[in-house]
Amino acid sequence: MICYLDMDGVICDFVRGALAYHKRSDLYDDYPPGLYNIQAYLQKENFWAFDTYFFWLNLQETKDAKKIVEFCKKKFDYVYIVTDPTKNCFQGKLDWMMEHFPELSTEMIFMRDKYLLANEDTFLIDDYDQNVDLFTSRGGGAYLYPRPWNRDHDKTPNLERLAWSF
Repeated sequence: MICYLDMDGVICDFVRGALAYHKRSDLYDDYPPGLYNIQAYLQKENFWAFDTYFFWLNLQETKDAKKIVEFCKKKFDYVYIVTDPTKNCFQGKLDWMMEHFPELSTEMIFMRDKYLLANEDTFLIDDYDQNVDLFTSRGGGAYLYPRPWNRDHDKTPNLERLAWSF
């Protein structure tokens, strides 16, 4: 079985980085439950001004990134990182992967419509409700990784529960 593992929000802490760039790190712990649109939350017209090589390169791992990646490598035949591209993210995200998870740096797919990869032999791990819903509607399996900004914000991430999802 193939695992498609989302990068931003699952293994790479995009939200913390975006809040820090806009000098609002204080908002992370009080993030509104279930609100995915951080741009609307911050109400910044120049929200994407951080879209530079160094922003993407310098993001922190999520606190559970290593456990997630190790779990996926053990449970799936193939693991691919699937990430939504921005204008200036490509080299920064690739170099970030080479630094943090070099074994997966050659297994990256940049695409917005992840549901196009869905079939009965694929599984998506993502933090965005809509990506999970579209993926499963196309026949793939999926796990919504609990984060403050999705509908599973009140659940504790549980890799064993994830194992029972496929």
